[in-house]
Amino acid sequence: MKYKIKFSSKYKEWDWIRQTPGRKGVWGDCQFFINEDIDQCDFWFVYEDVFEKERAMCFSQNVFLI
Repeated sequence: MKYKIKFSSKYKEWDWIRQTPGRKGVWGDCQFFINEDIDQCDFWFVYEDVFEKERAMCFSQNVFLI
């Protein structure tokens, strides 16, 4: 995989992984980690808010609040 992408949301009950082909969390060169703990990521998207405190190493210019 080329990019590790962390996606966080307070809506843990939503089935976010279904948005990826075959529900595998992979789309092209991107591996998605949805509401999962990972040590490091290339991009981090936060949808509205987080349910609980999360940490990951990611460059600040690659962190987005949606």
